[in-house]
Amino acid sequence: MTLHKTLASALTLLLALAPLKDASAATPTYVFDAVDSYDIAGHDNTVSITGLLQGAATPTTVTLSYDASPVEYSGTKRTFERCERMILMAMAKPGQYRLELRSEVDYFGLGYIGCKLTRR
Repeated sequence: MTLHKTLASALTLLLALAPLKDASAATPTYVFDAVDSYDIAGHDNTVSITGLLQGAATPTTVTLSYDASPVEYSGTKRTFERCERMILMAMAKPGQYRLELRSEVDYFGLGYIGCKLTRR
């Protein structure tokens, strides 16, 4: 009985520690006050966004990439389509929204683009 409790405690501890990310592996984040354009290059799975980064005086182009393996393509594509809507909203009303884009990696090591749109 004690062995089972010890094993259960060890398993619980391992499961609790497993999802922790390395704090030194920071996710690149770009915050745009205004978006001027974006370009999707399907052949190499990249997205280029041009606009004013928060605190900048001149437009900057940021290029992010995402994975599109045959298994994960539909999920990755849907994730970016949600971001694409946010990019269009930020373009339609410059200065009214703040657009945050993150280049992230999921549990399986596949890259994707995360996004957040905030009213200013």
